[in-house]
Amino acid sequence: GRAKVITVSGTAISLGAVNNWNTGSGSGLAFFHACYDSNTEKIVLARKQTNGDAAVFTISGTNVSAGTFTQYTTGNTTGTSITYDSTAQKVVTATRQTTTTYGYAAVGTVSGTSISFGSPVAFNSSQVAAASVCCAYGGDSANVTNILFAPDTDNYLYYINGTVSGTSISFNT
Repeated sequence: GRAKVITVSGTAISLGAVNNWNTGSGSGLAFFHACYDSNTEKIVLARKQTNGDAAVFTISGTNVSAGTFTQYTTGNTTGTSITYDSTAQKVVTATRQTTTTYGYAAVGTVSGTSISFGSPVAFNSSQVAAASVCCAYGGDSANVTNILFAPDTDNYLYYINGTVSGTSISFNT
């Protein structure tokens, strides 16, 4: 995994130095998403690893640096997605945990160059298809995080929304 700052000036672009934020190997690099935390002006990247984890990326001039990756769920994960809730000023990760095959979401708080997470909350307590989870914040007027997912049981796409409170999220049916 690599990151670099791209600066646009008119019709020209310039590239900053490469930051190798993950020099290991593994399938985790194939499943990652990022969001921008406008409150802290940081980028948060969530990835699929043995356990789902996320890190805060800081941009300074033309350089980018990654903080330490922090686990947001236990067990092997697939279908990782992340969004920023601008009302609660928190990030929300959504993923499928392979040990239970359930869908889980966790609320993260950015502080400096690190992130901490509340306990994962199940948004679907039946089988969720691998790599089928996507989340997006619904906007300040809606004040909900929307999660789309496909269960293993049929060929439909399901939608659920959740509301962040503190370091947790609760879901509608």
